[in-house]
Amino acid sequence: MELINIDHRGGRYEFLLEQAYNSNISTDDVVDYIEQKRQAILSERRAETEGLHKIIEDFGPVTCGLRNDRIDDIVKAIVRDKSIDSIEELRSRITDDFIPRIESYILWSFYNQTTNDLIEHYFIGHQNVVPTLRKIRNIDFFLRVRGTLIPFDLKITHISEDFFDMYSQGLIPNPTEHPDAFRLAQNRNSETRSIKAFYRVRKSRLSLPNYGSFSKKELLDALLASQDKESIRYVKTAFETRKAMIGDISSDLEKLEWWNFKYQGERLFANNNRLFLFFAYTDAFEDGRPIKGKLSIIKGAVQELLDDIENTPIHTIRYLYEKDPALTGDYRAQALSLLITDSKQ
Repeated sequence: MELINIDHRGGRYEFLLEQAYNSNISTDDVVDYIEQKRQAILSERRAETEGLHKIIEDFGPVTCGLRNDRIDDIVKAIVRDKSIDSIEELRSRITDDFIPRIESYILWSFYNQTTNDLIEHYFIGHQNVVPTLRKIRNIDFFLRVRGTLIPFDLKITHISEDFFDMYSQGLIPNPTEHPDAFRLAQNRNSETRSIKAFYRVRKSRLSLPNYGSFSKKELLDALLASQDKESIRYVKTAFETRKAMIGDISSDLEKLEWWNFKYQGERLFANNNRLFLFFAYTDAFEDGRPIKGKLSIIKGAVQELLDDIENTPIHTIRYLYEKDPALTGDYRAQALSLLITDSKQ
């Protein structure tokens, strides 16, 4: 608005957009204006996060303790528990169960938001990135790629165990006219099914616990605890297979991008261009998000990605979304990814 001498104070958002669109301002004019503000933007954001690197370095192990940010679920579990028969027991449940989980949730939320903010700084300080002057929904920055500016939303997450299952079963490319880029192979067992099949056959002989709600990690831990030689060899092979799978995924990131579009939650659904940062442990069947705290490793990886952005493939992701009837449809978006791995041990 300053460039076309329009007073933007108190103006309606839609009106201001229309005035800017109908003006003779070019993309280069806008970028030049942003570049004039870049150092001020960077200084302001660095000031906001001063000292946070040190906090993250000293944070220690982090776990969320809550599913889908639903604090109310813990409250309901306590207030609806009819087995509580005294005020002392109620207070004990609050002290021993509720408070530790809420504390864990607050610590995780702080860790999660702070690392997101710090990692975003590694992007907006690079010459191939054009930052936004304010927060814009679903756009964190623009990338300069082969003479074009492309908007991207930065998504920082881990590789889901559900994706490992699907990838281990096999993802086959669909014809280009199909709304989904990939389909699931039908003639192979998933990682979970393979582990459960091995466990089920040996459950009685080894007196293994019931496994209905067990995660892959819990299944493998129980097999190791049995001290059965065959089971120990199987677990070793399972870890080797997982490590090899992560290596394959690192050169096959389009499938991982597709999965994260297709199976995104309906509450925060968006069909926008995304730059994914994925985290995974190569030696553990665990959520890789704690790797977000390895900020020096991440900074180097981001720098390397952006330095070579001209040669980095940007995928056009086709996906059929079906998780919400109101959103069901064929979608397309652009994506690129960076997979950062680490050892748990």
